[in-house]
Amino acid sequence: DGYLATFDLDEYRAVKGGVAKKLYRYTNKRLWKRHRFTIGLRSLAEEKLGFKQGQFESELARSLAAPVAELQRFGIVCVIKQHGRMKQVHIAKKMKRKEAKEPSAPVPSLAKKLLDRGVDNAVELVQRFDAERIRDQIENFDDRTKNGNDVGPGWLRCAVENGYGFRKGFKPSRIVAEEQKVKSEKRRKAVADRAREDAELKTQQAADEEAFAEFLKFRNSLSENRRQELEDEALSKCSEFERNCVVKARRNDEIGMFHQLLWEQYIIPTLAED
Repeated sequence: DGYLATFDLDEYRAVKGGVAKKLYRYTNKRLWKRHRFTIGLRSLAEEKLGFKQGQFESELARSLAAPVAELQRFGIVCVIKQHGRMKQVHIAKKMKRKEAKEPSAPVPSLAKKLLDRGVDNAVELVQRFDAERIRDQIENFDDRTKNGNDVGPGWLRCAVENGYGFRKGFKPSRIVAEEQKVKSEKRRKAVADRAREDAELKTQQAADEEAFAEFLKFRNSLSENRRQELEDEALSKCSEFERNCVVKARRNDEIGMFHQLLWEQYIIPTLAED
């Protein structure tokens, strides 16, 4: 059992910041067979972490504030205290269970899924984070494992805590379902719009047919000579295009749209005035 056997590579990769990573490596090595130790602040900063020499201890403490806070996420607690004329750093590791075991009390199914993947603080994560986020990261973990990525329980724990992104081309089932729902809604709306347009077209066609029937009824109520007289007079007032269309229809012995327009625009209004 060497040092590397206790080094959580997934957890190390999840540590943010160069100084924090150095501090993680150093403290992890020193905490291999103990739960706590103490080291001088200047010795830690200058000898172990590579800080330039000669800085005030207050400056060193401020520079270490962010890395110290980062390591707390991984159960490593660093407390800087004044001892006489020098500052000391008390470093301790929170105890973890050696194996991921289900507690005796029933646990939520989501926590069970985390436990099955080796995450020992599954119940705590379920209590702290939204279920949707946890499901997404479980699927993220399973997808990366399936595709040969070197990820473990520490990676999954950090993924839940930090909301890791997904492998290119992968989408969690929640996103896929949402996209399918949007597509289905678009299809449903398109079908509904088409049905509405068809209904409106049929209504308009029925109205046009009814109006044309009324036009024919009125036109046929007049004598042929009277119709001819009225149409000839109207043709003298309409555009050349309209006139050509009506004349062509006459030659083909047809009564259609242009006849109807001729009567509605020129003849019927004139008759109404009379």
